[in-house]
Amino acid sequence: MKSKGVTWKAILIGLLLIPINSFWIIRSETEGMIFYSTTSSLFCNVIFILFILTLLSVFIKLFYSSTAFSQGELLVIYTILSIAAAISGESIGQQLIRHFATPVWSATPENEWTNLFYRYLPQWSIIDNKNILEAFFRGNNEDTSLLYTPLHLKAWLFPLLVWCGFVFVLVFVMICINVIIRKQWIENEKLSYPVIQLPLAMTEQRIFLKNKNMWLGFGIGAGITLLNGAHYIIPAVPGVKNIYDISGLFVSKPWNSATPIVIAFYPSAIGLAYFMPMDLAFSTWFFFLFWKAQIIFGSAFGMHSLPEFPYSKWQQTGGYLAIGILALWTSRRHIFKVFKQAWKKTDSKNEIREPMKYHTAIFGLCSGFAVIVLFGIWLGMTAWLAFCFFGIYFILSIAVTRMRAELGPLVHELYYSNAGQIITAITGTRRISPHSLTAMSAFWWLTRSQNSNVMPHQLEGLKLSERAGINTRSLWIYMVIASVLGIFFCSYALLDKAYRYGTSTGFAYQSYSRLHGWLTVPNLVDVSSVIFMVAGFLFTIFLLFMKRCFLWWSFHPLGYAVTQGDWAITFIWFSIFLSWFIKSIILKYGGLKIHRRATPIFLGLILGDFVIGASWGLFGLMTGIRTYPFKNW
Repeated sequence: MKSKGVTWKAILIGLLLIPINSFWIIRSETEGMIFYSTTSSLFCNVIFILFILTLLSVFIKLFYSSTAFSQGELLVIYTILSIAAAISGESIGQQLIRHFATPVWSATPENEWTNLFYRYLPQWSIIDNKNILEAFFRGNNEDTSLLYTPLHLKAWLFPLLVWCGFVFVLVFVMICINVIIRKQWIENEKLSYPVIQLPLAMTEQRIFLKNKNMWLGFGIGAGITLLNGAHYIIPAVPGVKNIYDISGLFVSKPWNSATPIVIAFYPSAIGLAYFMPMDLAFSTWFFFLFWKAQIIFGSAFGMHSLPEFPYSKWQQTGGYLAIGILALWTSRRHIFKVFKQAWKKTDSKNEIREPMKYHTAIFGLCSGFAVIVLFGIWLGMTAWLAFCFFGIYFILSIAVTRMRAELGPLVHELYYSNAGQIITAITGTRRISPHSLTAMSAFWWLTRSQNSNVMPHQLEGLKLSERAGINTRSLWIYMVIASVLGIFFCSYALLDKAYRYGTSTGFAYQSYSRLHGWLTVPNLVDVSSVIFMVAGFLFTIFLLFMKRCFLWWSFHPLGYAVTQGDWAITFIWFSIFLSWFIKSIILKYGGLKIHRRATPIFLGLILGDFVIGASWGLFGLMTGIRTYPFKNW
């Protein structure tokens, strides 16, 4: 029996919380610099809001039980906020507005941007009025009145609405892909989905809140973050040192090439890693050390004459491409059944359980992808480049979604491993027109990093719905609406902040600086990068082959792909190792019974760390005092 999770109450509250959440994210990640919630897979700010709503629901039940939130309603609110927060992330939404503004503002006679690529930028896609840009980048002494003048509103509103339309189509295509693969990944393969375990448990409300083991874990996680936060403000208060940079122990060659090396235990990272399958947790910390060993090996044999040896990022790129393609290949029978069912006149029993009908999902995928390609052509790409660019983007998105469904680490960046980098490495920039290179650079805000990609959050929302028995027939609509509202309110919040205090060019400058290099020094095929990308691709296939053929094989390809060259994994690899070690001891000496009894402790570790960490962030924003950044990557 389907529960009534998708109620008007849940939808209304979820949508009303989006602007509040967006302003909180912008203030924390730009002006306040308190913590970067959206650089992790589980969003601290959304968990904090869900915790408050859960407590509120329990309180309301004491007096008006009929008006309290059900588990389904809380999960719908969580899904809406997670998707909106993802698109508002430091790596995605916060860069969009800056991409309109940076080309003209940062152009100087020295860099010659105006002569190099200004003529290739469609006028609707940039702000070319220096007065408007000065108010945006330098602020207006906390006065936002300029923003609301017709000149300024018109300048920002049109490009923002156009890009919101693009985001609408993009996230709709992602929904269609998730509908097609949902049954295979959720019901048939029964992947672990570590990221959803906390919100799912929290929304059981009284069962969760009455669990003594959960409060034990909560006390440990909250206590560490509370003491460290107090120590950060008042050094006389003793803190709990949980981050040790041991790079100083490795000062001689070749060992110093592997720095930084950090030993850190974050309560939230330890807690989340407990829900990883054992082989995946083992593979993550093992392949982190494998990555460092490659660097040491390269230094020892003098191979740093190759720039950026050992091309770890290119190995990661090849690994993720392999995971995306293999995820589709291993699901091919199910996908074939979906296409076969789509052409039948009657709905099957399985199709009735899907968020939308299969023929709608297939038509939406094909037509939506065509619109996205046409948008790229409108921006200046050639047809073949637009098709390849967005095709690669969606393959990487599928790979990230698969990785989150199986592995679910607290952080995953896939930084610089994107469609533009892949295409220019394979073809060289000399074979691509300046117009196309400029258009490709305009999507840097979307492709630069995948740590807050929306697609995994959509599938996790569908998984939560399946676990809680929520009817998803209309939920996908609100997922799309949440994405568009998220990008809109994120952009508005950034404009409001910038017109008060000013802002930086963010990552937009990187994109146009890279474009400057492409146009001034065009190159041919990057042979070394392609070799390492192919090596990463083939090694990932080898690992999957061994994993499927031999039960004793413990090395999982996802652990390899998520660690190679990933900066943030430097901070959490030891937390994953620690959690894996504790879980190994529990399973060996206590069995499944003790494992299940310990589960609430690790849920409490995440919750305590997040609740107190978010509280410190709110305290800092309200008082103007710089507070403890409990998540410092």
